[in-house]
Amino acid sequence: MIKTIYLIIAILVLVNIGAGNRGVSLVEEGNRLFNEGKYDEALTKYSEAQLELPESPDIYYNIGDVQYKKGDYEKASALFQKTGESENVSLNARAGYNLGNTFYKEGKFKEAAASFKASLKLAPDDQDAKYNYELARLKIQEQEQQQEQQQQQQQDQKDQEKEKEEQEQEDQQDKEEKEERKEKEDQKQEENKDKSDQSDQKQQPPPEEGEEEDQPQPSKPEEQEMNQEDVERLLDAMLAEEEDQRAEQMEQQRGRMSEVLKDW
Repeated sequence: MIKTIYLIIAILVLVNIGAGNRGVSLVEEGNRLFNEGKYDEALTKYSEAQLELPESPDIYYNIGDVQYKKGDYEKASALFQKTGESENVSLNARAGYNLGNTFYKEGKFKEAAASFKASLKLAPDDQDAKYNYELARLKIQEQEQQQEQQQQQQQDQKDQEKEKEEQEQEDQQDKEEKEERKEKEDQKQEENKDKSDQSDQKQQPPPEEGEEEDQPQPSKPEEQEMNQEDVERLLDAMLAEEEDQRAEQMEQQRGRMSEVLKDW
């Protein structure tokens, strides 16, 4: 866990201005409110003190502490950077430390490590700064590992998408080749069929001149079945015809016998 920020008791720096100075009194009141967790009220007192002491880097520092506690890290970092431009080495070291904490809260671990390192150059024995510096470096390593994992995942996803796309293209190409082969086979079979039909027509001789091709004969209508009366009538006619023939034959025989008797 990151170590807490430092709060400068600005009155220690401002004591030479004079205990009766209104700006010093306002800073004292702001420090009291800050320690009680009344950050908005402390900010009001620090802002009033700044009107009395506009060039004081200590007040900038304390206002930065308030903004940090309120969670406005952008304003806090700007104030700590401005404080770090002072000629007070101890104040600059503490400003660098608090600036590192601010960057850490924003997830800017590289900037935080750089700020802690700058603070350690001014105050090498600051154990809190050393601790936070190492913590920021660990966070940098974790962040880099996460970035590498994300990049690897993205690369793996791209490779999978590329492989899938190539497979789809290959499948589509195979499908088109199969369709093309089938189309050629169908075309070849159709050509062979046409050649076979033409060969059959050449082998069949044409009909001779004047000879008509056999035409199918119309089928004869089926004979109607005779009824019983027709059968009897037909039989009677046949019998009558036989009787007539028999009588004729007998007549002829008598004639021949008569002729023979005359000769005698």
